[in-house]
Amino acid sequence: MKSLLLSWVWLLAGVTSVTATPDRQIIVEEDLLGSNATGFLILRTVFDNRGSYYSDHSIRYLDEYEKKPQTQPIESTLARRVKRTVLLDVATSRDYPDDGGPMTVSENVKEQDADIKLAELLRRFPQRPRRWLAEKRKKLESWQHDGGVYSGELRMLSKYDISSEVFDQSSYKGFNYRIQDVMEDSNSIFLRMTTGIDDEVEQDEMSSQSRWVCLVPEATQRVRDHLELPPQHLCTGHYKETGEAVARVRELLKQDEKKHLYDPPFEVWKISGQDTEAYFTVVIRCDLESIRPERFEELKTQIAPDLSPISTQYFIQKDHTPLR
Repeated sequence: MKSLLLSWVWLLAGVTSVTATPDRQIIVEEDLLGSNATGFLILRTVFDNRGSYYSDHSIRYLDEYEKKPQTQPIESTLARRVKRTVLLDVATSRDYPDDGGPMTVSENVKEQDADIKLAELLRRFPQRPRRWLAEKRKKLESWQHDGGVYSGELRMLSKYDISSEVFDQSSYKGFNYRIQDVMEDSNSIFLRMTTGIDDEVEQDEMSSQSRWVCLVPEATQRVRDHLELPPQHLCTGHYKETGEAVARVRELLKQDEKKHLYDPPFEVWKISGQDTEAYFTVVIRCDLESIRPERFEELKTQIAPDLSPISTQYFIQKDHTPLR
């Protein structure tokens, strides 16, 4: 990763005469170091130019997050920081001699943690999350009507969540952000979000913040289920409770123990249309474009006369109750 601190040193080293005071800038960057089944590590760098060519201040933190937070609102889908360690706190000063001689740089180390061992951290957090390709990232839509992050009709994060929980903003009005990167490990999806970036302004002319946001495993599973959805499914039945739909699947599977008619398997999904009350349905996952008419009629005879295609646009959540 391009080091913001080194960029600033390079920029300032080239300054031979200071004619104006620069604007105050605070730049926050985060790097995802590693993860495991229950948590992950973030290296957080906060750089402050202090509105001066002569000094700056940088602090590097090691932040440990818990994927399944013990204390947080029930509706929250975000991992929470449980520990923060200051790795290095350095104030840097520069002196430009009047006679045009070389610039001198001095550092004041205010705090440094010598007990943190990189090898131990890598042992505890061995997973290296995989980066999503651009085609997969396009499936995450930032809708203009509320500014949240969506996968199809599934809202992953609201604009309020992003402004308040991620960037600690008191109001989301006028707040803008971008998704710069998406990664995932064995059970979680990570989104790299940035704010304070403008297409018409150079990055080094304004303050900016970068955050890695982790969806808890349950929320990640919902997203993965939606990403695998085809445009249409075959479905049968409207049930008020998920247990009723699961019982129907088990009944069908029991009838099918010797015939093995149903391939691919059944799924149970919760559906909510714009003008209809939420309900549960039994779904048969198959490629509707290639299914033969005679096979469709055969399935209707074997399963239920009301078996019919349905758009997956309003599918909310897949039920993962074991069906056998």
